[in-house]
Amino acid sequence: FRRCYIGLAGFSLSRKAKTSQRRKKYLSVGKKILKGFTTEMKRGSLNAYPIVAMLEAEESPLKEKYDNAIKVCARLGMVHHEAYMCERAAEFFGEGGDEGWNEFYLVEAFLLYKEWGALGKANRLKEDHSIILSGSSIRGTASKTIQGRSRYSMKELESLRTIDWETFSTTSTDESQSSL
Repeated sequence: FRRCYIGLAGFSLSRKAKTSQRRKKYLSVGKKILKGFTTEMKRGSLNAYPIVAMLEAEESPLKEKYDNAIKVCARLGMVHHEAYMCERAAEFFGEGGDEGWNEFYLVEAFLLYKEWGALGKANRLKEDHSIILSGSSIRGTASKTIQGRSRYSMKELESLRTIDWETFSTTSTDESQSSL
């Protein structure tokens, strides 16, 4: 995933660069990475599709492209990438002056980071955008219209975090004896 983040950073930095020389340099890095993942996707790499969607959204930012990247990440259970793309979409709309979409995507990013367990990142987002997030009605979970399906419910995830060692040791002992 290192190449993915280099590509995302390249596209982001190309929009923020002060000189045209730096803009071209960063843009070429992003395009090179996107081309590599597109080639991998054409060759059948299943893991390349969400990365291509994310890079395409950053290459030419549009609401439809961000929504597609968010939806693809959500359907594959990649909550961390889904949260990141919501954060990037919020930044894009914030820079464009669209306060409604900025707030929507910020709230989504905040909730997704919390759901993923990145409480430090969620708190930092809330701190950095306190004016916007304080005025919104933050729900308990991320929007299901964008999130699609998730691999596990929160109840299932909680049960996976705790191990009942008595049941575990009894089950593993039974399995090892039955295989003899």
